[in-house]
Amino acid sequence: MKKTMAVILIFFLGVSMLAAQSTLSGKYTLVSLLDEDGDDLLEIIRGISELVGNDFKTENFYIEFQSGGKFKMFISLFGEEDTAEGTYTVKGNNLTLIAEDNDIMSGTITGNKVILTVEDDGDNSTWVFEKK
Repeated sequence: MKKTMAVILIFFLGVSMLAAQSTLSGKYTLVSLLDEDGDDLLEIIRGISELVGNDFKTENFYIEFQSGGKFKMFISLFGEEDTAEGTYTVKGNNLTLIAEDNDIMSGTITGNKVILTVEDDGDNSTWVFEKK
């Protein structure tokens, strides 16, 4: 009986890992941006946007996962646009993105969310994207 339960458990773990790999496609929009202290940077960005008269939309921050292990990231803020492209790999629910400039971002896939840890000049932030 224990052996049967172990086989069933291994089977379902394998299926869930394959599901995580096969469902990573399409557009994921930024829903949360936290600094190292857990402060919500999106709220700060929204406040600044209101002060300068910009219409801030999180739809302007997204990652699009494409076939062949490629991704595109798009950010539009205060009239400035920035893009990044590169490749990604998925192992289980772990995700690694390597941009064309060799910047590496790592994260996890949880349901319809991608959670990335981004390091910039020694500071880490957590970017949470959600597939709508």
